[in-house]
Amino acid sequence: MKNFVKAALFALILCLCLLGLDRAMRRQDGGAKYDAFFEEKQPFDVFFLGTSHMMDSVMPMELWRDFGFTSYNLANPAETLEATYWTLRLALESHVPKAVVVDVCYLGKAQSEVATRTMGHLFMDEIPLSALKLRAIWALYPEGERLEYVFPLASYHTRWEELFEKSEPMTAAEPITRGAELRCGRSSPAQYVRTAQMDLRETAGKQALREIIALCRERGVEVILTAIPYPADEETQRMMNSAGVIAQENGVPFLNLFDVPNLVDFETDCYDAASHLNPDGATKVTRHLGDYVVSRFGFENRREDPAYAHWEADLIDYQLLRQAQWGPYTKE
Repeated sequence: MKNFVKAALFALILCLCLLGLDRAMRRQDGGAKYDAFFEEKQPFDVFFLGTSHMMDSVMPMELWRDFGFTSYNLANPAETLEATYWTLRLALESHVPKAVVVDVCYLGKAQSEVATRTMGHLFMDEIPLSALKLRAIWALYPEGERLEYVFPLASYHTRWEELFEKSEPMTAAEPITRGAELRCGRSSPAQYVRTAQMDLRETAGKQALREIIALCRERGVEVILTAIPYPADEETQRMMNSAGVIAQENGVPFLNLFDVPNLVDFETDCYDAASHLNPDGATKVTRHLGDYVVSRFGFENRREDPAYAHWEADLIDYQLLRQAQWGPYTKE
């Protein structure tokens, strides 16, 4: 009996140590981006999904300030629509919003073409282990990489070095930004020529987009497709433009923000050479999408509801953060 107790105690201590190491191996910026999502007790009205262009362009706290509806920016860097499908499916285990807005930037990209091991950990590490998470891992990652998403302690050896060295975060999101990130700076935009042509070839991204729409219908969630404006090359634009065909086939709206006159100014509203939007550009896109969402769904303004007092408190901190990092809102 004594030996059994000792063995059980040893096993318990070993499990606790492994769990602690497992937590230590996770990307700490994943918690900064997603903790507020999993800790939220009140319902979300809208999810925003997609790539870093979405993550940098839609500010949930500004939607709260201007319109009083709740939202979360679940977009991830370099996220394909195949990965977005699983991001949404896993997120729906915690919250079911009234609507989702899906970025179609990577409509022409396949998971195998753009997936990086590091970026995949940002969202996946924050999801508790479940049968659904295992299905997502098996769907998205090749055999040799799956174990590290199941159990981050098994991650590649450089993770050990990251415990003792300050690594570059994948995202500048913080709990008060509700998944969005404030990327501050101004940069000359990439060369840009607008095209209205469409690339109608079938892609893995298009199939995934149809699956996202079907999943939302199954769960009673409205869908809006959007193309976030940035100085994209013509090949990428042609593929994004073709989202309008899928939208029409499925009876959902497609907001191609490239074609909204004077929405953003690429000469002043981009922060980097890759032409992501800075806070000025993000405020413009956020306000435009907020106007559309409210006009379409008529969400009630919850700012006077005591149940959302924590959103009001975080709004104050968010505006102080934005002011400190970027400056006052531009007047239009």
